[in-house]
Amino acid sequence: MALRVDDVAEVILPIDTAAYAAGDLMSLATEVERVCVENHPSYIVSLTVLDYDDQGGDIDLLVFRTHPGVLGVVNAPIAITNAQAQEILCCVLVRAADYIDLGAQRLAQPEFYARKVRPADGQTSLWVAAVCRTGQVTYPSGRLLLKVGTVKEE
Repeated sequence: MALRVDDVAEVILPIDTAAYAAGDLMSLATEVERVCVENHPSYIVSLTVLDYDDQGGDIDLLVFRTHPGVLGVVNAPIAITNAQAQEILCCVLVRAADYIDLGAQRLAQPEFYARKVRPADGQTSLWVAAVCRTGQVTYPSGRLLLKVGTVKEE
C-alpha cells in the first residue's frame, strides 16, 4: 500500500442567510472533488472551516460516499431517510470551542482521528452537508469555506 499526501480540497458550502435553529439543515450536500483515487480509500486527516460571519456556532458536517439526494429543506430540521443515513461515512463535529477568533471571521480546525473514507465505486468525490447544532445563528455572507486534507491510498 502506497500513501501520498494530496493537496487540500476546498469547497464553499452555500448556506441560507436567515437565522438557524438547532437541528436545521444548513447546506445541501456539496461535492468535494478528487479527494480519493478511483476505487481506493483515502484518509481525512484535517478539516478546516472558515466562518466568514464570525458566528462560531456548533456544526455537524456529514460526509457521504455518494450524493445523498434531498436531505430536507435548508433552514428547517434535517429530514434524512434510512437509505441516506447508510451512505454517511463519518460525522465531523465542529464545536464553538474549536474556533479561533480572527476579528471579523472565525476559523475552526476540530481535532479528530484520521477517518478512512471510500466513495462509491468508480468515484473520486465525497459529499458534505452541514447541520446547525447551535440555535439563533445567522450567516449574512451565505457561505462557509471548508478545507479537507486527505492522504490517498493507492
